[in-house]
Amino acid sequence: MTAGYAHWVPHGGYSNIPYAYGAPPWYPTYTYYVPQTPSYPSPPLFRAPRSVFPDVSKYLAVDTTLLKYDVRTPPDMGINEGYYHYLSCRHAMTRASLSTLHLISKDFPWKFTIKAADGNHVTCAEVWRAIYDGLGQDIEDSEWAIICALGDKRKDEITEAAKSRCGEGELRLKRIDWLGKRTTFVGIEIDADFAQSRCLPGGDDGQETLVVKMCYR
Repeated sequence: MTAGYAHWVPHGGYSNIPYAYGAPPWYPTYTYYVPQTPSYPSPPLFRAPRSVFPDVSKYLAVDTTLLKYDVRTPPDMGINEGYYHYLSCRHAMTRASLSTLHLISKDFPWKFTIKAADGNHVTCAEVWRAIYDGLGQDIEDSEWAIICALGDKRKDEITEAAKSRCGEGELRLKRIDWLGKRTTFVGIEIDADFAQSRCLPGGDDGQETLVVKMCYR
């Protein structure tokens, strides 16, 4: 074969004839990074297939959820990472639309009102955050007057809870101190009778009210 002309290679074959024009050009190789979607471990979601509170998400209902966390910690830090990312955008209620939700409790005297960020659905994350933010507020002077009226024992319990939380820092009483050691969130329930008795006369706006359950940590 005359040098300088391409060597014919049968279909599907490869030439073993030396390259006629010297060494073939060298091309650098590159490593391409393909972004990976973060994955989170799949947590256990609920303990029973049906709740006695069918209008409440099974991920929040006290008789089905397996979620328990200390509300002294922000929910995105105190809740298992996999659980939080999987459930944070889930609807708090099973109804088609729920733009406003009230939270009350037999364990603390405050009512927290949630307005859905998207205007249509209150989410699990919004429920968790409302509890944390609501209980994280400072105790006001009028609230402290009520605590003092409850007697020295109750006053001392709340003060001791504040000292334990603050450590060596400045003593500042917060609503979370009202709970003492009952700072573990264990779920949500519906109690229409309690909600009605707890409602300020003339203050019923017709919105859904759920009851937060706490237990000792």
